[in-house]
Amino acid sequence: MIQAALLTVLSLGLRQAHGHASHHVTSHGHDHVHQNSFQQLNNGAVIQYLQLLFPFSAKYNAMLATLYLCALPCILVAIIPGFKRGGTKMVRLMVPFALGGILGDVFLHVLPELYHEGDPVDIGYGILYGFLSFMAIDKLLRVINMGSPNSHSHSHSHTHTFDDDHLKQSTEEDKKPTGTQSSRSKTNNKSLEVSTYLNMVTEFIHKAADGIAVSSSFYTSKYVGIMSFMAVVFHEVPHELGDFAVKLSSGLTFKQAIESELFTCLGSLTGAAIGCILNEMGKGNDELNNEEWTNKIMIITCGGFIYTSTVGVVPELLNISTNSRRKEITTTVIQIGCTLLGFYMMSIIE
Repeated sequence: MIQAALLTVLSLGLRQAHGHASHHVTSHGHDHVHQNSFQQLNNGAVIQYLQLLFPFSAKYNAMLATLYLCALPCILVAIIPGFKRGGTKMVRLMVPFALGGILGDVFLHVLPELYHEGDPVDIGYGILYGFLSFMAIDKLLRVINMGSPNSHSHSHSHTHTFDDDHLKQSTEEDKKPTGTQSSRSKTNNKSLEVSTYLNMVTEFIHKAADGIAVSSSFYTSKYVGIMSFMAVVFHEVPHELGDFAVKLSSGLTFKQAIESELFTCLGSLTGAAIGCILNEMGKGNDELNNEEWTNKIMIITCGGFIYTSTVGVVPELLNISTNSRRKEITTTVIQIGCTLLGFYMMSIIE
């Protein structure tokens, strides 16, 4: 019931954001806003309350917005039941939910926007470059870790298959309940741990791009900045909760997951600072160059998101976690449903 209530609240929140901001701000804060629409929203209670959160000049409002974006996910995971107990159903359901959210973000928002604004061939090569870059980082981490006790698991963790021998083992679990399952659990967790570190890198870059976009929007006007802030909040909250669940599933403690979240927040602050510096310089073409540079960053991070979601998260979902075929099929159906729900929630925001 708690999980269903949470997902319902998130869905309603996204619908509200969609109604206010969907046709005014794109998924990563690139604003295409009509001033008349903002004049109409000026009388709305939500906008009036939000203005109280941004009482300063554009520079300080941009940094405030970034701090709000950094603090909100940490507050939510602290108050939502289940996250502090890493192995709960809430966390296990959020992993496929995160997968759907990431893929929805990529296929419904990032890719259409990039292909609309740039050359398809260049974008394709950029995405491949991002994918290969994160694959190289992944491989490098595995090579560095070759001397560890779990180094053998790295060579198979992302190409894990389930053959007849694996299925036959379900009849022998009573004889060997600890050794084999424990080894397999460590293998999958180690695989997910590597992908978690990679995801931290992509999140750092992704949040830097968001920070640049949000800070630049406040230099356009306070209304544009507030709408950008709202769009990013409702767009990123499910994504952040899912990422937090993935971190807990990889074996990180709640404290370590919070620390990793704070690390990626440095990307937001860095991006916001860069955006403020560029806009404070006052050059007429800075905004255009800033947007073009942000798009290039997003092309590379798009490839990184595809890699970390498919190579990192999908193997965790493929892992057989029970000895009962019926229970495993039920679990798979639930995981697919959560993935579709995460994808759908990303589709709400146009």
